[in-house]
Amino acid sequence: MGITGRTPTQSVGPASEALAGYVKLASVAEAKAGTNQTKAVTPEGLQESVDVIGNQTVKAQFFATISSGTTSGTVSKPAGNGADVSFVMDEWGTDTDALLSTLSDGKPTWVSPVTAGGVTITTTFNTAGEYSFSGTPSPAADLALVYVYKCYLTNLDPDEVLFESELISHSHSLLSNLDADDHTQYHNDTR
Repeated sequence: MGITGRTPTQSVGPASEALAGYVKLASVAEAKAGTNQTKAVTPEGLQESVDVIGNQTVKAQFFATISSGTTSGTVSKPAGNGADVSFVMDEWGTDTDALLSTLSDGKPTWVSPVTAGGVTITTTFNTAGEYSFSGTPSPAADLALVYVYKCYLTNLDPDEVLFESELISHSHSLLSNLDADDHTQYHNDTR
């Protein structure tokens, strides 16, 4: 019995990208480590590796549109995420858990709203998603409440991400610009 890519007089040797041959199978641990380039992965090893990646925690920024005239309420957690989603506090410095922004074409402008007297309006925000503005915006308009949440990577919905995500299970960050056309100018590593 011959193997395609080898002559009938050759013995069966290790497979390569160019030649057919035998392969050694990686253990599940080797598949998860992802460092061995000479062994093939079994379906079980592949699934375990995918599960490891999917169970990484990721942080992402999102915003909720707050209707004109509303100055307090509760923001729902992003619908595309599982039960593991939670709001992240102090992401923009001590005691700054969320940002307020005016909106243009349904997206944050990164311009803070002000009161009739010209005072910048801030907001409180907590782990339950409850917020309260420090004043009433003038002129009255819908606003963006920008916040950070975390969830498992498998539950991250790119449609529910403002513009960045960061793997937080590792010592380094992985930033992925998920909507480059709209948000490149706003990309900011907030670590």
